[in-house]
Amino acid sequence: MMTGNAKGTAADAAKPWLGLRRIMALLVVVVFALVALPGCSGLKPIKTAAKTNPDKMETIVMPCADKDKKKAAKEFKSSGDFTDVTVNKKGELVFKVTERQRRREIIDREHEINYYAAGFLSRKPEYHYTVSKDLSRFSVWLDKDSAPWFWGTFPYDTMVLHYFRRQPGTFKMHVTMFNCHTGKEVDDYDALDPGGHRWTQDQFGD
Repeated sequence: MMTGNAKGTAADAAKPWLGLRRIMALLVVVVFALVALPGCSGLKPIKTAAKTNPDKMETIVMPCADKDKKKAAKEFKSSGDFTDVTVNKKGELVFKVTERQRRREIIDREHEINYYAAGFLSRKPEYHYTVSKDLSRFSVWLDKDSAPWFWGTFPYDTMVLHYFRRQPGTFKMHVTMFNCHTGKEVDDYDALDPGGHRWTQDQFGD
């Protein structure tokens, strides 16, 4: 009888511990479940970078410095990789481009600037130029032997980059040209002026 009673007493004594173990196990499960939730773990969920669709179409509007706007649009369309180029009522160029075309145009313009700048600077040691930090002023020192490939295209290429990079504001650039031998100012004009520069080679002297 004592033996039987001892077993019953031990079993009865173990029941509370069994219940406590079950409660603790349940709490562990709940804690792990809460930790797995982003709002409860204290960790921010990892965001994956959204992929840009290279064929997504967009519209880029840019001022036109040419007198013949329609001719300029036609030349842009034939020489570049654009879906379409037209002229709006304000005389601005309207480009229809994909993301792939936009990026390609940026690369091409950057390459053109670097290529012509290197050629210009290597021509004569007196040749040089400066550009303000905000790109609003472009000063160039040259003489009558200088071909217009660099100083003639730099303002326009820079303007195209401004709009194709989606930079804010209206692009403006003032150009000042100097005789690289005398330091005398030869011309001063707005890069978007349809009349463009007005200097002649005789102004540079010998």
